Amino acid sequence: MTKLRAWELTQYSRILFLDGDTILTRPLDGVFDDPAAQPTISLRHANATIDDEAPAPPNFVLASMPEANPFHAYPPTAANNDFKDPNYFNAGFFVFAPSRQMFEVYTSLMKLPGRFNPRYPEQNLLNYAHRREGNMAWRQLDTLWNIRFPSLKDYEGGVGSLHDKWWHPHMDQELAG
Repeated sequence: MTKLRAWELTQYSRILFLDGDTILTRPLDGVFDDPAAQPTISLRHANATIDDEAPAPPNFVLASMPEANPFHAYPPTAANNDFKDPNYFNAGFFVFAPSRQMFEVYTSLMKLPGRFNPRYPEQNLLNYAHRREGNMAWRQLDTLWNIRFPSLKDYEGGVGSLHDKWWHPHMDQELAG
């Protein structure tokens, strides 16, 4: 859960978080200009926030992309079923706006037993806090910024960062070579 401490870096307006098993193929500065990476107003859905959760900040930034299936088309799309779950993002690549209030939302959620699945603790907490039907739904970045389970086609297509367990046998052998 130490990843959540990044929300305390309030001297920055937005940050791109990358997992350590990500390889860059080009500069990623333009990700901050992606429409999904712009501040978004928190909504006020009647049943989207549960009474025991901290209140949502007035606005936020949380932009990522769904995790691709190991075998996917290029470019991956939800229509082609190329994502494991189009409503669940991978927390190995995301843009966010640091905010003390958002950090407090996350820490309040950690105190509530059973609120989110602890298998991938920070990723599932973030997906719960920014669920599509909630007040702070995450927004999808263009898939040209990052891909999980990359293939040679993704690389040749210009994807800016490739995220994988490079030592794992599921790797696309054309890309690994």
